[in-house]
Amino acid sequence: MLDLQLAIISRITDFVPGLTTIANPSVLAAVREIGPLLPACIVIPGGGEPAEQPIPSLPLIETQEWDVVVIIAHQSRDSEDGLTEQIAGDFMRDILKALHGWKNGAQPQKHGFIYTGRSQPNYNLGYAEFPMTFTAKAIVGS
Repeated sequence: MLDLQLAIISRITDFVPGLTTIANPSVLAAVREIGPLLPACIVIPGGGEPAEQPIPSLPLIETQEWDVVVIIAHQSRDSEDGLTEQIAGDFMRDILKALHGWKNGAQPQKHGFIYTGRSQPNYNLGYAEFPMTFTAKAIVGS
């Protein structure tokens, strides 16, 4: 049911240059210092709900949410304000271009990924997280 995660990671790896780390959340499990991983993109499975099934004998389709979180080390220069956000925004635009409308051929999908929005950034000591959400209708049973 979560087969699309590796495909999303691979797509971002192929189409978004400049990220040091592109992975699932497990990469953060034993990290004491996040700095060496940044800038990073973490692909997190969100919720999933069965899509409407008009004919029960057809394969089961699930609407899946996928959070793609860009993590950037805080940047500052006396002459510039908002540099962290500018860098994050550039990565987010590249991720949007790579994923929105993309349909992975290896795992069955009813339609391509749809960008559904972004949450408020989360600011921490030393870094900031910028989450984006995509949905896909994946065929999870046949």
